[in-house]
Amino acid sequence: MKTYKIKSFIYFLLFAVAAFFYNNIEQEQKFQDKITSSEVVDIDTEQLEDSDADELETPVQ
Repeated sequence: MKTYKIKSFIYFLLFAVAAFFYNNIEQEQKFQDKITSSEVVDIDTEQLEDSDADELETPVQ
């Protein structure tokens, strides 16, 4: 009976550790996705600013 309780406790601990690591990895991936999307927005904004500057510098005929 005692070995059954020890095995159950070990399985529970392993499950808790696996759940903890899974949660951390999931949060890190969401954070990376958020960073990537913000970088895309920054790049698009820079490209728009450059294209606006080019339009202003182009001589009108």
